[in-house]
Amino acid sequence: MQLENASLLSFSFKKNEKICSDIRISQLVRQKRSVYCYPFRCLYQFSKTDVPAPNQILITVPKRNFKLAVHRNRIKRLLREAYRLNHRSILDPFTAQNDVKAEIFIIFIGKELYPYNFMEDKIIELLKRLSNIENLR
Repeated sequence: MQLENASLLSFSFKKNEKICSDIRISQLVRQKRSVYCYPFRCLYQFSKTDVPAPNQILITVPKRNFKLAVHRNRIKRLLREAYRLNHRSILDPFTAQNDVKAEIFIIFIGKELYPYNFMEDKIIELLKRLSNIENLR
């Protein structure tokens, strides 16, 4: 039964779920609201919305820590996959209940490559921390 219900849900990661605007990125950085969950630093912003809007995310891996683009791309791919599979069960109910839209900017601050299981656990922990934030300005 669960498998049938899971197939009905869309687990895609569409363009409207990505932060693409330079203006939105600079606003997130200026807000200075952050959560640390090693190996991530997360800048976030919650904005009130009347119409249901998808939560948006941006993931970055600094070139300073990973010189090879192959490694940076792999980390981003793992993070996107972990977010894609888990945000609907953790973050989306919280934002829908509070009528807000989350904009999340995840910066990978670790110095080494980690396995997917570790990354997924940390993304889940990060999403839980974000969903427990009380002051939603």
